Amino acid sequence: MSCIKVIAILLILFQAVYLSVYYPTIVLANQTIKKNIGQTAEEFEVLLDISEQLALYENKLENLEIELYSVANLLPKDIGIASQTNDIITICKNYEVVNINPVNTVEMDNAIIEREYVLYLKGNISDALNLLEDIKLIYPMSNLKYISWSSDKNEVGANILVYTSEN
Repeated sequence: MSCIKVIAILLILFQAVYLSVYYPTIVLANQTIKKNIGQTAEEFEVLLDISEQLALYENKLENLEIELYSVANLLPKDIGIASQTNDIITICKNYEVVNINPVNTVEMDNAIIEREYVLYLKGNISDALNLLEDIKLIYPMSNLKYISWSSDKNEVGANILVYTSEN
């Protein structure tokens, strides 16, 4: 009977050590796991939202690219920098143009060519804006990049962007 008592006491001691040492560790680990699962679920929800926004963004980008290619089809066909400069010089005959220079050409990925021209003319800002409107009759997507004028306001400088299509 004493052997049974010793075994019973050892079992009670083992359970006491287990309950006092290992059980709290297991409970703490369980709580940590539950907390991490909750945090991971929240992060997953955020990632799902980001994924949905990315899909919407990619769709909008694709639509914009399609729209840009359709705009490129509406632009006048590129005739080369020399011919285009001659066209602009012809348009400028109605104005007192002092100087005209093509300064930059950018061939965009979407089959659109952007050329920047620097024009100096005698007159005022309204003359430069009227010149831009005349250029828009041939090159409809033309824009004014910036404009400057002399201190005596007798000469105006304008950087004009002219757009054409490669096709």
